[in-house]
Amino acid sequence: MKYISNSIFLGAAFSISDAAAHGGVIHSNYTCLVECTGADPCGDGMGQTNTCLSATLYDATAYGFGSMATEFLGCSATKCNDYCDGYDKTLTWVASMGALCFPKKDDMMDNTMFTIKDDAMMAAIARGCSGSHYMPDAQKHMIGDNHDDCDSSFSEPGVEFSGAPSSASSFITFTSLAIVGVSFVVSLV
Repeated sequence: MKYISNSIFLGAAFSISDAAAHGGVIHSNYTCLVECTGADPCGDGMGQTNTCLSATLYDATAYGFGSMATEFLGCSATKCNDYCDGYDKTLTWVASMGALCFPKKDDMMDNTMFTIKDDAMMAAIARGCSGSHYMPDAQKHMIGDNHDDCDSSFSEPGVEFSGAPSSASSFITFTSLAIVGVSFVVSLV
């Protein structure tokens, strides 16, 4: 099964130049992440960070991960293109082949701002940073714990992965159809 999500736009006006200044430029078509379940989570010895990053999600199963998934790794641009190639860029995210894919949008605001906090946290990890913060003027969650945290965190080739998960994570399962916040999730067979 594949999971597809698209968030409902609730945002107010937001300067595109401000979004570009706080999201970094990504030239690949996708950023992505995988659950840390082994010695080489992305499958190419690379990651956006050299160890897995922790995230406490409202519902990991909404992304196609096991309910106890807490550690993730952003993958290299090459690996993300392998996992994610061909998906509709208008979607907020897509779960494909065990990876959570974030298609690159033409509008930088759409790459860094999300209506759902968990989406922002996962997009941050896909870029090699962590956390999210709420932007009241835009009424959205932005990647990174602080405004500039993810400015230059993404590395297209990635960095050499050296750390196994620090805690036991569940294996990836694709078993549920879930509705979270204002996103909708569709299951395709």
